[in-house]
Amino acid sequence: MFLTEARGNTRLARRLVYLAAYASVLLLAFTFCSSCVAAQQPQSDGSFSGFWLMLLLLIGCDSVVAWYAISQGFLFQWRLERRFQKTCAGLQGSFVGQGQAKFHTKVALDPVSSIAKGEWKRPTIYPKLREVKGTAESWTALVYPFYGQSVEGYNKQSVVQAFAQAFNVKYCSFERTSTGILRIRCGPIQVPDAYEYEPQALPARQPLSLIETKKQLETTNLSRLFDAREALKALPMARDINGDPYFMLIEGNQILIAGESGSGKNSYTWSLVFGLREARKAGLVKLWGLDPKRVELSFGREHWDEYADTTEGMVELLEKAVADLLERNAHIQGKARKIEPNPELPLNVIIIDELAYLSEFVPDTKLKKRAEAAMAAILLLGRATGYVLVGCTQSALKDVISLRDHYLTKVGLRMPASQVDLLFGKGAWENGAKCDLIPFKDAGAGCAYILDDSSSEPRLVRSAWVSDEAIRDSLDLPGDARYDLQWPEE
Repeated sequence: MFLTEARGNTRLARRLVYLAAYASVLLLAFTFCSSCVAAQQPQSDGSFSGFWLMLLLLIGCDSVVAWYAISQGFLFQWRLERRFQKTCAGLQGSFVGQGQAKFHTKVALDPVSSIAKGEWKRPTIYPKLREVKGTAESWTALVYPFYGQSVEGYNKQSVVQAFAQAFNVKYCSFERTSTGILRIRCGPIQVPDAYEYEPQALPARQPLSLIETKKQLETTNLSRLFDAREALKALPMARDINGDPYFMLIEGNQILIAGESGSGKNSYTWSLVFGLREARKAGLVKLWGLDPKRVELSFGREHWDEYADTTEGMVELLEKAVADLLERNAHIQGKARKIEPNPELPLNVIIIDELAYLSEFVPDTKLKKRAEAAMAAILLLGRATGYVLVGCTQSALKDVISLRDHYLTKVGLRMPASQVDLLFGKGAWENGAKCDLIPFKDAGAGCAYILDDSSSEPRLVRSAWVSDEAIRDSLDLPGDARYDLQWPEE
C-alpha cells in the first residue's frame, strides 16, 4: 500500500530522511574517530562500546524516520520522481538543464595527483516533482519548472502523451497555480464535486464613484440595489476543483455555452437566472427566454419577462430586442459610451436554450435569415446598449455557430475533441481544455472549461445541479400554492 499511494506530508518526510542520513553519517564518523583515539589510551580496554551504542541509537532514530516517511508515501513519490526524470531526459530540449559546476577529483595514489587530475563538471538536472498526493491510479503533484518554461510547453500533446505513458494513466495535464508553480494531474480527469445550488457571497465591494453614490442615495432599498448591481459585474456561477467560486461578468458580455446532450448546459442557465434574481427584483435586469424545445425554460416561465417558444415568436422577440437596442443607441448617441443598467433602462439578458435550431435548422429560410440577422445585431451592438445574449448549443461546428468569435465568454462542457478548438480557438485542447475527457452523465454533469477575457487559459469548473423543487421554491409563491401550479407538460 505504501508503495502505491501518498496521503501525507511528503515534503516533511523528504526533509527528515535527508536530515537523518546526513546526521547519521556525521555522528557515526565522529563517534568512530573518537573511539579509535580512546582505544589508544593506556587505560582503555580497546572496546568500541561508545561507537556501538551510538550505532544502536541511530538505528532506532532512523527506523522511526523511515517508518514516518514510508507511511507518508515517500517511496511512492520517489518512484514517480524517477519516472518523471527519465521522461524529461527522453523529451530533451527545455526539459533538461545543467546545474552548477562542481569539481570532481580523480583516484590517485597521493592527494596532489588526485587534485591535479580532477576536473570541473556540470551535472544534468531536471524539473522537480514534489508533494505527490493520491494513488497510482489518480494523483496530483507540484512541478517546479526551469526558468523559461511555460504551462503551454508542458501541455503540448506529445509531452502530455509521453508523461501519461510513463505513469501508465489515461489522462495527464498541467496547470499553473497561484504561485506560478505548475500542478500535474494524472489518472481519470479530476473534476469538482457535485453540489446543489445555493446563494454564494458576492466579491468584496469596490469603492463607489460620485455618480454611483448619488444613485444609491436616491434608492429606497440601498443594500439590495448595491448587491444587485455588484452581481452584474461578478456573478457566482460555478466552483473550481478547490471549491473556490468562479465569478462571471454579465454586464457587457456575450456568453456561449456548448456541450453534448445531458452534459449539464442548463445548470449554467438556471445558475444565471437564480443569481440575477435580486437584480431583476430591483428592476436592473429583464430576462428573455427563447425555448425551441418548450421544456427547459418553460418549467420556470414566471422567471421570464419575455418568453417565446415558437419559431415566429422567437424571431419576432429577437427583432423586438434589436429595435429597442437601436433606439437605446440613438438615445445615448453623443451623451455616453454605454448604458448603466437602471430601472428605466435595465440590462436585457436573452437566453436561447437551443441556438442551433435558430441558426441552422429553422425550416423557413426567410425566418432563419431574420433570426441570424437579429442575433448578429445583438452580438455586435448589444454590449454598449445593455443587451447580453446567452446561447446554448449541443454542437460547436462552424455551420451551427457562425458568429462564435463575437461571444466573449465561452463555456465548453463535454464534447468531442474535434470541436474543442472550434469553440475556444486554435490550440485550446493542447492548452488544457480537455472537454472530451469530462466524465459521462452524472459524474461530469455541469463540469466545463471556461475561457473569458480575464485569462488566456481555460479553467475547469462545475456549476450547481438545480432540481425541479429548487425552481418551484425560487418563485415567490405561497408555500401551499407552489405544487398546485399547473406546470407545462413536456
